[in-house]
Amino acid sequence: MVLLGGIQTLTGPVIGAAVFSVLQDWVMRSTEYWRALFGGIILFLVLAFPEGLSGISRQIEALWQHYRPATGFVGREKLT
Repeated sequence: MVLLGGIQTLTGPVIGAAVFSVLQDWVMRSTEYWRALFGGIILFLVLAFPEGLSGISRQIEALWQHYRPATGFVGREKLT
């Protein structure tokens, strides 16, 4: 649960436990092979988000800063 939520944050294990419980309940109702599907989903989440689910906001912010167009304007004046 800690790996799923995030190791370096205080809220990571709480988020991981909540997602783990909801995901387990949902997958158990969906299929007879719920253990294999559940393991695959957990594996995908851990590989896709190495910082955990609580680190998603940091990843989104980094992407936003990287792809945000730099206009070079502050207010109405152009920077030189």
